[in-house]
Amino acid sequence: VISSPIDALWVKDKELPAAVIEQLVNKEIKFIFAEGAASTNQTLQHANATGIIVTEVNPAALALQLRSNNTQATVTV
Repeated sequence: VISSPIDALWVKDKELPAAVIEQLVNKEIKFIFAEGAASTNQTLQHANATGIIVTEVNPAALALQLRSNNTQATVTV
């Protein structure tokens, strides 16, 4: 059970069960970064309808880019 608010989750080469995705959506999560996820990945299938899945973006690299440029970056969802 997820008891505290979550802004973002980074999932790398793993799958999340539908029940976990539902809990995250109920906690009003903003993004799930699914790095290295195949199109058959259950995480993508369960969460795709929510519009919170971000693929092909490494959140650590994005954070470093934002910090070094001190500007905004565009993330395609």
